[in-house]
This record gives sequence, C-alpha cells and structure tokens, in this order.
Amino acid sequence: MGIFLFLIALLLFCGFASLLRIKGNNLIGIMGPIAAFAGGMPAVFTMLVSKSYIQQSINFPFPFGLCNFEFDIVSAIFMIPLLLIGMTAAFYGGCICKPEHAVPGRPIWFFFNLLMAGILLILVSANTLMFLLGWEIMSWSSFFLICTYHRKNEVRTAGIIYFIATHIGVLLIITAFLLLQGQVEDFNFSSFLIPESGIASVIFILALIGFGAKAGLVPFHVWLPEAHPAAPGYISAVLSGVMCKVGIYGIVRILLLMPEHQPWWGWILLLLGAISAVYGIILALAQQDFKRLLAYSTVENLGIISMGLGMGVLAAEYDMPDISRLFFVGSALHVINHAIFKGLLFMAAGSILNQTGEHDLNRLGGLLKRMPSTATFMLIGCAAICGLPPFNGFIGEFVIFTQGLECLTHESWYLPAAAVLMLTALGLTGGLAMVCFSKLAGIISLGEPRSRAAEDCIPVNPGLRFPLGILAGLCLCLGIFLPLLLSDFMAWKISLIFIILIVLCTGLYFWRRKLAASAHNRTGITWDCGYVGGSNRIQYTGSGLVQPLTRFFKPLMLRKKSVKIPSGIFPDKGRWSIIYDDLILDAGYRQLFDAIKNICFKLRWIQSGHLNRYILYIALVLILLLIWELL
Repeated sequence: MGIFLFLIALLLFCGFASLLRIKGNNLIGIMGPIAAFAGGMPAVFTMLVSKSYIQQSINFPFPFGLCNFEFDIVSAIFMIPLLLIGMTAAFYGGCICKPEHAVPGRPIWFFFNLLMAGILLILVSANTLMFLLGWEIMSWSSFFLICTYHRKNEVRTAGIIYFIATHIGVLLIITAFLLLQGQVEDFNFSSFLIPESGIASVIFILALIGFGAKAGLVPFHVWLPEAHPAAPGYISAVLSGVMCKVGIYGIVRILLLMPEHQPWWGWILLLLGAISAVYGIILALAQQDFKRLLAYSTVENLGIISMGLGMGVLAAEYDMPDISRLFFVGSALHVINHAIFKGLLFMAAGSILNQTGEHDLNRLGGLLKRMPSTATFMLIGCAAICGLPPFNGFIGEFVIFTQGLECLTHESWYLPAAAVLMLTALGLTGGLAMVCFSKLAGIISLGEPRSRAAEDCIPVNPGLRFPLGILAGLCLCLGIFLPLLLSDFMAWKISLIFIILIVLCTGLYFWRRKLAASAHNRTGITWDCGYVGGSNRIQYTGSGLVQPLTRFFKPLMLRKKSVKIPSGIFPDKGRWSIIYDDLILDAGYRQLFDAIKNICFKLRWIQSGHLNRYILYIALVLILLLIWELL
C-alpha cells in the first residue's frame, strides 16, 4: 500500500514542479506518469496473481482523522488502464511538436499529474472523505484539461457542460455516501452498517446516476461527446480509457459495500447498458467528426461493461455463482481492453488532426500512403474495437456473450429473458460497430485525399509512433494470450487458433510477395470503360456510406439539414448537408444547462472581490452550522 501513497505524492510533486519556470519543467511533468507506471505495475501484477488484500490506516490532521486505505483485486484491475494509458499518453504528449494547432502551455502537465493522482487516490481509498477528495481532484483537473484550448468557443461550451454534469453527479454521490454511513461517526467503509433494503435501493439509484454520469451511461452521457472532441487527442485517450472507468469502479464499489442485492438492480444495470450500447453506436455511426465518433463509441463500450455487470448481479441472485463470476470477469477484461484500443484510436486521431488540422472525415482520405504507421495502427484499433479475433476486443465480449447463452438454460424465465435482451443488444451493437469503424478506417486511410490538407500531410515523428506501437502490440498480444488466463472457462484452444490464424496470414503475405517478385510484370493502360483516373469527387463520403442505416435510425437522432441553393445569373456554389445530433442532449439537457449557466451569471454579484464580504459569508455559514447543531 505504501508504494501507491508514495506514487500519489510523487505525481503531486511532479505536477507542481512542472509549474516552475525552470529548464526541463515539462520533462518533470512527463516523468510523473512514467514513474507511476514503473512503480505501480509490479504491485498490480502481484495483486492479480496473489489475489490478496492489503489495508493500511493513517491518522491525518483535522478534518480527515483516521483514514483507511485498501488495495484489492478490484482496485488492481482498474489501476491497469490508469498506469498504462497515463504513461503512453504522457510520452505521446511530450513528443508532440505542434499540439493540435494550439499552445497549451505549462499547466497541462500540472493538471495531467493531478488527474492521475486523484484517480489513484480514489482507487485505494476506503474512506468517504478521501474518496471524495480524490473525486474532486479528478473532476477539477479533468475540467481544465478539457478546456486546454479555451480560446475556442466550442471548447468553453464543452467545459461548462462537463462542469455542470460532473458536479450534479458528485452531489448525488455525496448523498449516497451519507445515507450509507447512517448514524456511524466513522467515515471508513469498514465501519458502515448494512442498510435496510429500502435505504439500500435509494443508495444504489443515487450512486448509479452519480457514477453513471461519469461513466457516460445513457441518459447521463451528455458531457462526453462534447468534451472528448474539445480536448487534445492524448487527453481524450485518458478521459475515455481511464476516467470514464472510474464511474464503473464507483458502481462496483457500491455493490461490494452492500452485499445484499436486489434483482431489479441487475435489471437496471442491464437496461442502461443495453440502451447505452445501442444508442451510442447509432450516434457514432452518424458522426462525421472522427473524435466525436470515438466519443460516442465510448458510450457504447461502457454500455457493454454495464450489461456484463447487470447480468452478473442477476446470475448471482438466481443461484448461478460460476456464471456470475465469469460475467464480472468479462466486464473486467473489457475495462482493460477498451482502455487500450480506445487510447490507441484517440492518439491516432490526435496525430491525424495534428498533421492535417481536419476533424471532418469527408475531408480526409489516402492517409495509408501518406501516414502509413499511424493509419496502420488506427486499422488495428478499429479491428480491436469491432471485437474481431485475434485482437483483444474479442475476448471480453466473447466471455459475456457465451455466458449469456448459458443463462438461456435457467429454469426460470427471468434470467433467460435478461439474457435474450443482452444477446440482442450485443449482436446489434457488434454489427453496427463493424459498419461504423469500416467507415472510419476506410474514409480516412483509403482512396484519394479529399482536401489539400490531407494531400500535403506527412508522417508524424517517431516519438508519436512509439506509444501507438505499444498499444497496437498490446491489442494483438492480449488477444492471443488472455484466453490462457481463463483456463477454467476457455481452453487453450482459442489461443492456439489465433496463433495458427496469424501464422497462416503471415505466410500468405510473404508467399504473395515472393510470387510478385518472381513474376515479370508489365504495366500499361487497360480498357477502362471511360474511367481514366482516380478523383476524390467520385468516392464515397462517410455520410453517403452509412446513409441507409442513418435513415433507418432517424427517429432516434436529431436531424439538422442545411441547404444553400445556387441562385442568380452566375450562381455561386451550392451546399447541402445533414448533421445527426444527440436527441437526448438537445431535447432536455441543453435547456437545463443553459438555465443553470444563466442563474450562475446572475449570482456573480456574490463574488464581489471585497474581503470583508467573504468574511461575512464565513461567519454566516458558521452561525447556520451552530443553529443546525443546536436543533
């Protein structure tokens, strides 16, 4: 346990040191996450092998007092994305030369280290005050990271939406912890009493909304598609791959604190997960901003994790403990795997944005020739996120899917009905994900460039390719070797099949190259039926490629049509475009956020800048607290 407390202190030190006006301050900020990875990963692997439980108590000054810290297998699972993605993103951010056409300055490494320290504190805290302190550190630092390019109006809007959403969520989390604590004066989790079923259900609902908002579960996801496109690519990798998982961690921790579960809790997790998975991938399918597409894909994958958790709760309640355990294992595997391939995709997207300055899929193309390494790594990430073997995205979804099939044999109708719902959502999500990421990979990598920026782009420097190569290699290696760790469920045959598949594909590739080298090829103009050469004007666009599906799912999205008809004797160019937006965000949340923002602006007079008024506010709060205590 001591190593993690030391790493928290080290990250804080590196963050504050990066603010100093000294030579190499950026290097100090980058070394914090790298040192955390080097120091924390051995302890994580030891915990995963030993499956032990470590606890330590430290007496802090007022107001914290005696605080417990715990490190168990759940903390270790969620710590892997934090340390791995934090390290690779820090390395990537340190090597980027033009930070996506903006200058973030020194504070970015301060907030980056603060974000990692806050999440690490959450994962080892077994005390309400320490947990909430880590949560606030994470929330505030991520807000400033999202607002890195705050000179852009859309970035400021995304930051405000995130700020409001995350603090509504934290109010619900605080309420859930207060109800869980009850009359106990000790803030440590071990002192909590098991609440009555009615209070326990209220605690679960409050925690589910509060933590679900951070995880991005529908309908609490509204900050996520706004924040991810606004942040730099490597920051989005951390937000999606790590911070969203902390919301899942909070839900799991609440379930562990209340050993007696209600079956409808599993149904709620399953329904929210199914809605999130299907709704997220449908909106991802319709996006033309590739970072926004990846953001909605995060909603989809967090929905898959939630479905696994919900089915695990239901299987445990219906006396299928082995099946329940494997549902939780499948969700844990997907937590780790999603962090890896989504971190790869966001950083690859950051490289493309850095070299071209284009967000729009329809203005890219042909990058496999111009940025071969980055485009290849993106193709690997797209294959992994679609769950294609032998990449790592396959194994977690496969475990969840096969256990759903096992639940169909249960004697009651409740569990098979839940399994049918989950299998239907997984099947629909998987098919739409194939179309969505075929569009992403094909439009960006293949064909002819659709703009001057795409035509003139050059490969990124080796420092940016190195972290992508690490994550791409993990996508393949974990896909091959993870089944070996599940020997009680899946035999070594799956890994063997994957190895044979890779060997065959590699052999066919080199055999084809050998045949091509030995043949005497002649080039010349063939009969082309009027086709003379490639043109970007006759290629499929991203919107045209998926139009049949977006038209089918049109009732689930907000359709915004923009038409400019050419007019006059010498007309200018016309324009016709359709944008599919988030119906939930526009129909309800945007009005709520605007109202909250207007109220906050009207209350700005409270922050007058006069010290005597602030002292008066403190005195009034103390008087109210004394009255509360006397009553």
